[in-house]
Order: sequence, then C-alpha cells, then structure tokens
Amino acid sequence: MWGGYGSRVDYDVMEVYHLPTGAWDQKPTTGTPPPGTRGYSSVAIGKDIYYFGGKGGRGYENSLHCFNVDSFKWRELSPSSSDRDPMKKAYCGMISANFDGEDYLVVIGGRSYSYINTPKQPDAQYSASGRCNEIHYYRISSDQWISPVVTGDRPPPIEDFTLTPVTNNTAVMFGGYTDNGVINKLYMISFTKTSVDILEVPNPEGSVQWPKGRYGHSSINLPHNVTNRYDHSLSVWNSSVIIAGQKLFILQEDRSHSLQWEKYGLRLECPEGAVSKDTEVAVTALAGGNFKVPKGTVLVSAVYAISVSKGLLKPLVIELQHCVDLRKTSQTGCLKFVRAPLKSPYQLSIVEGGCFRVGKRYGSIKREQIN
Repeated sequence: MWGGYGSRVDYDVMEVYHLPTGAWDQKPTTGTPPPGTRGYSSVAIGKDIYYFGGKGGRGYENSLHCFNVDSFKWRELSPSSSDRDPMKKAYCGMISANFDGEDYLVVIGGRSYSYINTPKQPDAQYSASGRCNEIHYYRISSDQWISPVVTGDRPPPIEDFTLTPVTNNTAVMFGGYTDNGVINKLYMISFTKTSVDILEVPNPEGSVQWPKGRYGHSSINLPHNVTNRYDHSLSVWNSSVIIAGQKLFILQEDRSHSLQWEKYGLRLECPEGAVSKDTEVAVTALAGGNFKVPKGTVLVSAVYAISVSKGLLKPLVIELQHCVDLRKTSQTGCLKFVRAPLKSPYQLSIVEGGCFRVGKRYGSIKREQIN
C-alpha cells in the first residue's frame, strides 16, 4: 500500500501486509515516487505496479511511474507535463490490456482543474467542472501514449467510477460522478490495438434489482459465478451483443448425440435419425446485448444464437442453464423460454412449452425446427 491523504503518511516507504502472519511492515523504497500521492490510478502487471496521475502538493498530475516489488525501486516512465495529453487529472480508471503478447495500459476519464490547458484529445469531451472522457493507451515497450479510435456508447465526462478487467482486452465500467450527478450506468468495453468499442448495457428499469447510482466504490471480477459462465473471453459483435464463446458441432444421422457445452451452460440431445449426414450446429453464447425482454420479465441465463446447416428430421432437445434456485414446484412455472429474430434490437418473445424442475439449474425444451 502506498500514498493516500493523511498527516503522517510517509511517501518514501511501501506498506506491506503479510497474509500468513497478519502483520504490517514498512519497507523503504528507492527512486522518486509519483508526485500525485492521492486520487491516482494503479494497476499491477507481474511484479510491476504502475501509477498514473493523481493529486499532490503541486495540484493534479499526469505522470506515470512504475514500482517493482522485488527491488522496491520507483521508475518514472512519463514525467508530468502540460505539453501533452492525457490531461493532468485524478480519479480516473486504469487497467492493463494485452495485444499480440504486448502489454498496454488503458486510462479512462478523470477530473482536473477546469483551467488546465493540456492538449485536448480529439473527439473527447471536457466539462466546465474539469471532468473528461478521454481514453488513452500507454504502450509500455515504447514509452508511447496513444489515442485509440473510440466507437459505440462513449460515457460523458466522468470521474470516480470502477473499471474492472474481465479478460486481457475487455472490461466493465460502472457508476461514477458526472456533471449531471451520480450515475448507475453499466458499460461493456472491448479493446483492440487501435480502437475501443463501448456498449452501454440497458437498464431494465424496475424488472430487476439494478444497483443504485454511486461513486468512489470498488469492484472486482470473480473467476466464477453461480452459473460458471464468466471465466472466458468477451468481444463485441456489431456493437449490439457481447459474444462469450462460439462452438461448432457436427452431427451424424446414424447415431444419437448428447452434446454438452458446460462452460456456457448449454446441452443438446439429438436422437438417432434427427439429422442428415454431416449436419452442422453452430452455437454462439451471448453474455449481454441489446435485448428487449417481455414486460415484467428479466433474463436469468445467457442468450444463445443457434443455427443448423440442414433441416431437422426429428426434434432436438435444448437444455439451458439458468441462475434461479428453484425450491418449490410453484416456482417452476415462473420460468419461460424466449426467442428473438436476428435483428437488433432483439425483441424477445415467450415460447410455449419447456420444462423446469425443482432443484435443477437446467431447463429443457423440444424444438422441431431451429432458425
């Protein structure tokens, strides 16, 4: 632990907590620590911890420093300067990304004095209160700041939100403080080497317990949740859905098939003679997107795009995993299957039939055709 605001904080030491013993220790550091001692952003890559921006005795900063946990030495990678962007700021978000085996830093948003006149990033917005929605990359190998192309639902100028990595090049962003006050918007962000694509996840407005607006909070990414579906790669497809994974099954006519894609909660039961020779079943698991659910309902599973290369000769049984703890028979009638045409926004409608059982996390439905 380093920095923060307090009358006795020593910026020349690193506070270390030993998990096995439960003891704190102060270890001296060498090199020059960052001038921004509070409100900075930090992220760890291996044994290096990167610190950007923040606020100190000189005001807001835009320096970038690296601290190595083996040598306990600071290195200044990019000095604080009014001659370049990113702007001098604090309370922004920073994560790491990896493109083609190379590490980058990503810095988003933040706040500064409104009169600071560092160069403005093209297409970024700067509010009268000093907030911004800049998005910058820092290429570690070449000590280079980069302005990627930003598409999609770019947030307004914002500070004090959470930016939580999901994979090497995707993240979720929630909450924060804007010129219109505290917000509770959720964004899915996908990064490539030269671009950033942002998708605002729509709030169902009362159909689920959506988090209240907040800022100055924290969030983490757990490797598994109740449906075991979020330890995977994410990408954005046509800015309308978030693809979690894709799978291709090849079926034969002369035998039955029991196909399982447990990672994304999908099972297919294909009886003998249900398909022609070498029939392909392509499945795309969607973790989110521009879905419109029937009034009074909420999604409790991933969404799947399923296509079959040839017409079915017999019905298939599709089983999907959900996250509802069914304890009573009366609850099973509350779950329904839905489907939507392949056109955004994806208007989901209820499909009659389907079976949900007490104590089971999979529901099943028989389909005579899939299109």
